[in-house]
Parts: sequence; C-alpha cells; structure tokens
Amino acid sequence: MKRLIAAATICAVVMGASLQARAEAPEVSVAADGAAQVRVPFGDLDTTKRAGAAVLLRRIRSASEFVCGPRPSTPLALGPMQAFEGCVRRTMDKAVGQVRAPQVSALYLMGRG
Repeated sequence: MKRLIAAATICAVVMGASLQARAEAPEVSVAADGAAQVRVPFGDLDTTKRAGAAVLLRRIRSASEFVCGPRPSTPLALGPMQAFEGCVRRTMDKAVGQVRAPQVSALYLMGRG
C-alpha cells in the first residue's frame, strides 16, 4: 500500500482496545481529511504506572514510524531523516495528547527533553 500522504496530515489514532499477545500488522485506515490512521490498542495496559506508560509510548512510536515511513536507509540523508523524525514527533505529540494519561504525557515529555 502506498503511503503518499503529506507529513502534515498524518496522525496516529490511539484506541483503548485489547491487544492480542501475538504480533499483528498495523490496522491502517484513512480519515475523512485524508490522514493515515493506525490503531494503537492499550486496553491491556495500566497507563497510571510507569511500565504501562512506557509500553504505550513504544507502541505509539512504532505506529508513528509506520505511517511516516519508510525510515531513510542512511542517517547521512539529512533532509529525508529530518523530515521523517519531524513527522514522527508531530504524530507522537498528537497521539500522546489523545491518550489523556498524565503518566504517559510526563514520560513522553521527559524523553523529549
């Protein structure tokens, strides 16, 4: 599936749904505004605890990299790498805000500092 969507319109959708233990391909959909969306389930996590918040942030990061990808094959490609990392950061900012979990937000902000 081609992902020819402008970085400014990409977002990750965070949903509180149960996650099966096995690895699955991301569930990708397209919103009315054309933004790619990936469900990030976290109903199985206790996001009030640091460990649960950390797992959710890893899931959000993975989903963000998926919708913003592919990651440039070399970090020497500065322009593409900066565009990719900027997209991931904007996507994560939006997704973390949608979760509305203080521990997740605090841990995310600590990692950005």
